[in-house]
Amino acid sequence: HSGELEAALAEFISLDVAPEAHKQRPSRLSLFYFCDTVNSKVIRGVSFLAVITAVFCIGFYDETATPYCVLGLAIDYALRVLAGARLSPLGLIATLINAPTEP
Repeated sequence: HSGELEAALAEFISLDVAPEAHKQRPSRLSLFYFCDTVNSKVIRGVSFLAVITAVFCIGFYDETATPYCVLGLAIDYALRVLAGARLSPLGLIATLINAPTEP
């Protein structure tokens, strides 16, 4: 890191912008708040549970419960997009499983 790029862009970067950007950050109670640190084991757990659910839906395609399973997977995905693992059922399960582990 020689700092050449930072020196070239220094005239375009205003130091006054950073404090204002920090003030505009959503609070922890906000629906769109995401933590700075993310537990990668929880993310892998959520994706593993989502893949298992999708394989279950594919394997039992002709069964009556499959449309409900696919609907649940779609709702879980939408909840993860909106609020991360806080509202997602698969995210909550993965968080409970991986809670004792370090991020």
